[in-house]
Amino acid sequence: MSTRPALPDGPIDGLMACDGNATVGYGHLSRCLNLARALAQLGQRWAFAGQVDLTAGRLLAAEGLPGHVIELSAGPIHRLVASLSASRVLLDTYRLPDTAYTSWPLEGPRLITFDDFGRTPLARAALGINFTVSALELPYSLPPERLALGPGYFPVRPELAALRRARQPRPAAPLRRWLVL
Repeated sequence: MSTRPALPDGPIDGLMACDGNATVGYGHLSRCLNLARALAQLGQRWAFAGQVDLTAGRLLAAEGLPGHVIELSAGPIHRLVASLSASRVLLDTYRLPDTAYTSWPLEGPRLITFDDFGRTPLARAALGINFTVSALELPYSLPPERLALGPGYFPVRPELAALRRARQPRPAAPLRRWLVL
């Protein structure tokens, strides 16, 4: 399997830009894959772009997700987005400069971004996502309808979400242990 999967022919609903390799890790790719799986269940078609190694390329291929290997910087991501028919772009990287966000075109694909630390310029974002426990304490300037904040927005694998929904509550059991100091 090549580490350079091709972008799809025909229209896509969105592009997820994130890296996945031994240098930066696979966390961003993992959460984007989980989101792409959920969106695929809704009939949406998303592609990936970023620096991926063989392991990440295999993960994308196993999911049947198309991808394009590019350097994630403001110029290349804007050019790639302009060449696609995607209506949305999700950016999930710490490597993009602020100008990639602040110069995002107001017309064209809507910007969605993961923001783990409250440091990403979100003024041009259609949606900012921060699923960390402290997300509600950060000083976001976007209106609430353009924010998805807190652990409830963590992009978990659909299989795990289904298990949680199916889990039956445990009956209350009497206390059987004592801790004596």
